[in-house]
Amino acid sequence: MNAYTGTPVNAVWYDAIFSVALGILVFAGDQAINAVFAISVSGLYIAYAIPIVCRWTGGSEWKPGPFDLGVWVSG
Repeated sequence: MNAYTGTPVNAVWYDAIFSVALGILVFAGDQAINAVFAISVSGLYIAYAIPIVCRWTGGSEWKPGPFDLGVWVSG
């Protein structure tokens, strides 16, 4: 965090550079862009699966948080 502006400057620069790098893949061809999209979809499925697997294998009792959908959906 930048003390003067109160913003995450390093994260913004990382996102900007990463976005430019992905944009440059347009010149590499369709296969490069399709590979990036395929990897991002696989990563999305993994990101959704991790908390679900942790919930099933956690072994601890369920403690609802501040937002709970009730017994039928959350529990």
